[in-house]
Amino acid sequence: MPEMSGLELQDRLLAKGINMPVILMTAYGDVSTAVRAMKKGAVDFVEKPFNEQAMLDLINKCLNSDVERRKVEDECQEILARFQSLSTREQDVLRLIVDGNSNKQVARLLKIAPKTVETHRAQVMEKMAAPTFADLVRLTQTCI
Repeated sequence: MPEMSGLELQDRLLAKGINMPVILMTAYGDVSTAVRAMKKGAVDFVEKPFNEQAMLDLINKCLNSDVERRKVEDECQEILARFQSLSTREQDVLRLIVDGNSNKQVARLLKIAPKTVETHRAQVMEKMAAPTFADLVRLTQTCI
């Protein structure tokens, strides 16, 4: 590229919050440049000349992994929105129960009645759209 290097372009993308797979291609590569690119998140560092089919395969792999990454990112945004819809007390209860505390322990820690914890826990399960406690734990560990 005549105006900037691949590393400079990668820096600009990162600075703008653009998260996409980057494959750096160069005719003048060295180990330190490749290491810097990979530390910044590049998927691969390819030296010219390159095999066209191998490059197409690499691009397809990047596109497929980016689709999956975006899917997970979208799901996490939805889960985070559900978490933010919880009241402060429900968030407290959620954190304590996924940390392995029993309802009685949560009640003691929050200085509320065990029955109140049960009510909050049921509301948390409903608002988080978690059919089981295991699902609730998975959601929180993945995205919150």
